[in-house]
Amino acid sequence: MLIVKLKLSISILPIFLASLISGQDYTDQIITKSSDTIICRITLVNDQNIFYYYQKRKIEKAAYISLTEVGTYNWLSKDQVYGKPDQTLKYPYKTNSDWHMSGMLTEEINYPISHLIFAFYLNKRNHNIFVGANYTYLFKNNFGVDVVDDYEQHTIGGTVGYRYVFDSRWVRTHFFLQMDYSIYPVKYKYYAGHHGGIYDEKEVIFENNASIGWNYKIAPKLNIFGGIGLGSTAGFFLILDHAHPHVYVGMEFF
Repeated sequence: MLIVKLKLSISILPIFLASLISGQDYTDQIITKSSDTIICRITLVNDQNIFYYYQKRKIEKAAYISLTEVGTYNWLSKDQVYGKPDQTLKYPYKTNSDWHMSGMLTEEINYPISHLIFAFYLNKRNHNIFVGANYTYLFKNNFGVDVVDDYEQHTIGGTVGYRYVFDSRWVRTHFFLQMDYSIYPVKYKYYAGHHGGIYDEKEVIFENNASIGWNYKIAPKLNIFGGIGLGSTAGFFLILDHAHPHVYVGMEFF
């Protein structure tokens, strides 16, 4: 089963990796003497000016600033730091002021439940809303002692969630809080007693999770992430009657 899921992940991955190569990354930082912060991509620094590109809405624009106006700058791609950095300033997760769309592929284990999730993100600065489909595998009977072993282990459902990513002192690493919610049907054989016999049963599972995690940017258009938390299959708002540990790893491509 795990081999099948791995093959599915591998087959999806190349479709998106081709779009990651040409993207631009705004990881440099210019801090003016008036304490304004410019998130940008620096292209040249001479003895008078800093030349850079920045993004305004969905358009990349070129600009420059005089060194006399600069308190400090961090040119990440050149490993250059000018001036004394202000320790109170942080790198934003994203600088987009409009909603952008990206994709997400996640492997999630809420034992004895496993999800392979493919979803689309809508993200704006620190806010991420995602919705997509999940392929669910049940490792064992998770529906009580009256259920016989003849149950359906594979099912398809949907996932929706929200993630808030915090600004960070690190350019590539950011921490986040996440809530996500999955719904999927399961079929199993139900034992109704000696006189009732065994009959088919179908149930819709409502699963919700809360977690903390980290996000790491490994390429201009590719992030990897992971998280841990607590989940429940007993409905909304983390009802703890059916609580289970919640762990996941994944990647975001945009």
